[in-house]
Amino acid sequence: MAAWRPEPSPSLYPFLLAAKETLGRSYPGISTKDLCSPRYAPAVEAGVKRAHCAVRGRSILPSVEVGMEEADKILSFVVAFTLIRATSSHRAYWAFASAESELASYRLRQELRSPGGHRRFVLVCQASGLDMEHVEVRLGSTFFSFLSTLPSVLRVIPASGLTLAQLGLRGGEVYLREGEAIRLARSSIRRLLLQRLAFTEDPRLPNPLLKEVEKLKSHFLSSSSIISPLSPERNPCVRRLLLKLGSGGNLSQFERFAIVTFLLEEGWEVEAIADLFRRSPDYDERITKYQVAHISGTHAARRYRPPGCRKMRAHGLCVEGCRLRQRMEDEEDVRT
Repeated sequence: MAAWRPEPSPSLYPFLLAAKETLGRSYPGISTKDLCSPRYAPAVEAGVKRAHCAVRGRSILPSVEVGMEEADKILSFVVAFTLIRATSSHRAYWAFASAESELASYRLRQELRSPGGHRRFVLVCQASGLDMEHVEVRLGSTFFSFLSTLPSVLRVIPASGLTLAQLGLRGGEVYLREGEAIRLARSSIRRLLLQRLAFTEDPRLPNPLLKEVEKLKSHFLSSSSIISPLSPERNPCVRRLLLKLGSGGNLSQFERFAIVTFLLEEGWEVEAIADLFRRSPDYDERITKYQVAHISGTHAARRYRPPGCRKMRAHGLCVEGCRLRQRMEDEEDVRT
């Protein structure tokens, strides 16, 4: 049986304040210029792997940290965070925040299967800025395990893939099943990391680590890297458009609209989406940011939704063999 721990482990959730305190006790006064010391080599190596996994759209595996002390596990996260911040790339920020929040949500799911896990889950959520309380409530035929507040949920639900209609909304309170709570927690952690990346000062790194930063940047210069965040099964049409954009192709207004709305639906930030269009022959930073923000609803009351399969097909953008398209055609056959 798993040992009961009253508090979340700082090394499992290195974005917590407790992780910073643990690192400070183990390595007091450590700075970026110290990272080339052999003393920190295992943590730095793990941090470099962590950053490269993130920008390539791969899952960050817990095996990266196997055999490491708690402080070194935390330091590996700090190294990865610092390298990503040094790229000054919104796409790198998004990739890192997504990968780390995915790892955290995996660990939170494991927490819920261990003694005291609900308490630790709640504490991690609260530390990320998401209101959360453990409850055991049945509403109608549905059993709920967690309770949050509507304002808190509204801040993170756009990037979670959930809708309010799926949740147990009662006045200003939102009842959640375990899976829903985990998805909101992942979205909240990603939001927290994106905010920290945006507001952290540019780091001063020693030359060996600056070389790693250049490698991370170079990944986004290849046209194939632009499509890595999207599932080939769910988004074949958008992946093809992104590949066209990545190779410097000139997209129609509708194609650009489709890319922006699909990525907004996936939870991408306005800055990260606008950054993709730097490859366009007619790129204008100010106009692009304004247009993406307008579509997102930032400058207007309306947020635009992604075009459906019919509209994509009407514009000749539907991909043969798309499972979503096949399912829609099957449904049309049933209706007729």
